[in-house]
Amino acid sequence: MVSKSLERTSSPNLVLLIRPSRGWTAVNLRELWHFRELIYFLTWRDIKVRYKQTALGAAWAILQPFITMVVFTIFFGRLAKVPSDNIPYPIFSYTALLPWGLFTKALSDAGRSLVANRAMITKIYFPRLAIPLASVLGGLVDFALAFVVLVGMMVFYHLLPDSGYRFILGTRLLALPLFLLLAVITALGVGLWLSALNVMYRDVNYILPFLTQFWLFITPVAYPASMVPPRWQLLYALNPMSGVVEGFRWALLGSKAAPGGDGLGFDFDCDHTTGERGVLLPTHGTHLCGYGVMSDLAIRVEDLGKRYRLGAGIGGIQPRLYYRTLRETIGTALASPWRRLSGKGGTRTAEENGEEHIWALRHVSFTVRQGQVLGIIGRNGAGKSTLLKILSRVTEPTEGFAEVHGRVGSLLEVGTGFHPELTGRENIYLNGAILGMKRAEIERKFDEIVEFSGVAKFIDTPVKRYSSGMYLRLAFAVAAHLEPEILVVDEVLAVGDAEFQRKCLGKMSDVAQQGRTVLFVSHNMSAILHLTEEALVLDRGQLVYRAPTPQAVDYYMASGLAQLGERTWSAEEIPASAAPFRPIALRLRNQRGQVVDTVRSTEPFTIEVEYALGEAIPGLRVGIYLTTGRGEYVFTSFDTDEIGQFEYYRTRPAGHYVSRCSIPADFLNEGRYVVGINASTYRVRRYFQDEQALAFHVDATNAPGSQWPEARIGPVRPRLEWRIESDAERAFWAQDKEGQRYAT
Repeated sequence: MVSKSLERTSSPNLVLLIRPSRGWTAVNLRELWHFRELIYFLTWRDIKVRYKQTALGAAWAILQPFITMVVFTIFFGRLAKVPSDNIPYPIFSYTALLPWGLFTKALSDAGRSLVANRAMITKIYFPRLAIPLASVLGGLVDFALAFVVLVGMMVFYHLLPDSGYRFILGTRLLALPLFLLLAVITALGVGLWLSALNVMYRDVNYILPFLTQFWLFITPVAYPASMVPPRWQLLYALNPMSGVVEGFRWALLGSKAAPGGDGLGFDFDCDHTTGERGVLLPTHGTHLCGYGVMSDLAIRVEDLGKRYRLGAGIGGIQPRLYYRTLRETIGTALASPWRRLSGKGGTRTAEENGEEHIWALRHVSFTVRQGQVLGIIGRNGAGKSTLLKILSRVTEPTEGFAEVHGRVGSLLEVGTGFHPELTGRENIYLNGAILGMKRAEIERKFDEIVEFSGVAKFIDTPVKRYSSGMYLRLAFAVAAHLEPEILVVDEVLAVGDAEFQRKCLGKMSDVAQQGRTVLFVSHNMSAILHLTEEALVLDRGQLVYRAPTPQAVDYYMASGLAQLGERTWSAEEIPASAAPFRPIALRLRNQRGQVVDTVRSTEPFTIEVEYALGEAIPGLRVGIYLTTGRGEYVFTSFDTDEIGQFEYYRTRPAGHYVSRCSIPADFLNEGRYVVGINASTYRVRRYFQDEQALAFHVDATNAPGSQWPEARIGPVRPRLEWRIESDAERAFWAQDKEGQRYAT
C-alpha cells in the first residue's frame, strides 16, 4: 500500500488506484520508513502509559526478570540441581530471561495490538504493520534497563573478560545484536499472525498465556541445551528462541557451545549466502499507479461497491454481524468430511449457513474536480461514511475502483488515537502523527492548535481530566490543521459549545476557500449549504441525485417523505426495538379538519400522531420535531410538556391513542417544513424516532408584511403588535392628560 508520507514527499500528480485486493504482495518497507515518526510516537505512547500511576515505575522492568531469576535459582538451581554449564545459576538463568522476557512481552502486546487499537484502525489510514511493530519495539526499553543489571551481575561474578579473552569475547559480542534482532523478528512474525487471528477469534486472548508458557518449557531458559537428548536436537532446533537464548549465553558468558554447534540450527564457522525475500501481507486494495499527467480531476469513482456479510445468531434466532468462535470453526472443519461422505455435500450456500449480505454501496460513479467542495448527504445507512472510508483507504471496495490524485487527509472522527493518560500536549503530537503530520509540522503549528482549542491553561493536564467539550475541542483543533490536497470530512463539526462550533465552521470555510478538494458529509443542511458548491444524494448505497447544493438539499429533504399530508408506517418499517410502541400515522390537518399538505400561515393547523401501545409504558412522551426544508430546527414539543398532562399520564395504559399538537395562526413563515416524531421515556429508552416523517408547505398569503413582495428571513412570521409615536402625538396626549386632571 502507498503511505501518506510517501504522498507527502511527492507531487500532487501522484495517482492512487483503490480497488479490490488481488492475492498477496510484499510488505512496503519504504512506506514503513516514511511512517517512522508514527511508529516512534506509538512506541513512545506504549512506554509512557505502561508504568503510569505505578509506585515503582520503570523499576518493574528490572524487578520482573530479577524476581523470576530468584525463583528459578531456588527451584531449579538449588532444589532440582539443574546443571548450568559451569556458570553460576543466577546469571545463567538471568541471561536467558532477558531475551525471553523481550520475546514474550512483544508477542503478547503484538498479538492483542490490532484489537486494542481497533478504534484507530477503523478511522484512519496508516500501515497496519506499524501497530504490532511499535508494540514489539516498546519492549526494547525494558530490555535495556534489565541489561544494566546483567552487567552488574557479570561484575559481581567476575565474568568480565581479562586481557587474553577480551578479543574473543569482543568478537562474540558483535553477534549479540543479531540474536536480539532474531528475537524481535520472531516475536513480530508470530505476533502478526496472532493479531490477525485475534481479530476473527477472541479465543486467542485465552490461548496466548498457555502458548507462552508451553514455549518457555521448550526453550533452554531454566536448563542448558546440552540436556536435550541427541535424537530430539533437530526437532528442538526448529524453535528459533532456542538459538536466541543459547546465543546470548555464548556471546556474554562464553558458554561451551556456540548456538548451532550441537545441532540447534546455527553455524558461525560457515559462510552462508542469504537472499532477500519480501514478507507477504494483503494489499488492502491499494496500488500505486505512479505519476499521472496533469489533470483537473481530483477523484474518479467508477462502479464502486462495498458488501458486508451478515449472519445468524446461535440457532438462527437473531441476525447479527458475522462472527464465529474458534470452537465453531474447528467444529465445522471436523464435520465437513462427514457431510461429504453422508451425501449432504461439502459446500453450503450462504443461505444454508444462515448468512446474508448487505451492500453498503453499489454501482456508485462520480468525479470530483480539483479544488471542488462536494457535499454528500443521505439518511443514516445510505453509505456516506462507507464511501469516505474507501476513499481514505481505511477499507477496500468489493467491486469497482476509485482513482485519487494527491494526498488524502481524513477527518472521520475527531480524537482518533487520543490516550486518556497522556497530557493535552502529548496527545497533540500523537494525534498529529496518526493523522499524517510530521513532527516538524506539528511543532510549527503547535501554538495555533492550542490557541484554536482554547485549552491552553490545561495543555499539560492528562486529557482524562478534561470535560467532554474540552476533549473534543482539542481533538478538532489538531485535525483542523491538516494540509492535504484532498480532505474528507465526516460529521465532525458539531463539537463543543455554540461559539466553538462557529469557529469550526469558519475553519472549514477557510479550508474550502484555499483551493483544496473537500468531500463533506453532514446531516446539518445549513453547513452543507454554507460550505459546498455541489452535492451528491445517496440512498440505500446508491447515488440517486447530483446537483448544485440548494437543489440537492431540496431533493433530499423531499425524498422518501409523505407529500399528501399523511404518513403511515407498515409493519416492515417499524423496528422490533420499538415494541410495545407501534406508530400508525402522522397527519397534518387544517382548521377545517382536512388532511392537507399545504396550510396558510394566517390559519391555525394541527399535527396529529396516531399510535398504539401493546402494553402500559410508564413515563412515555410522544412529540414532534419541526425543521425547515434546509434542516434548521424550529421547535421541539412533547404531548406531556404541560405539568397537568404529565401528572395524568405518568403511566400510559395499553390501547389506541392520538396525540394532537395545535399550531397557532401567524406563527410560521412561508416555505417548506419537515415534521419528525419521537416516542421515548426520558433518559430511559427511545422507542421510536423518525426525524423526517412528513413534509408540508406554508402559504404566506395575507401574512404580516405581505404588501411588500420580499422574502422574509427566518422560519417564524408572527403577527406582533406595534405602536408608533411621534413628538406631536406625545405632546397631544400629554396635554390631554393635563386637561383631564384640571377638569377633575
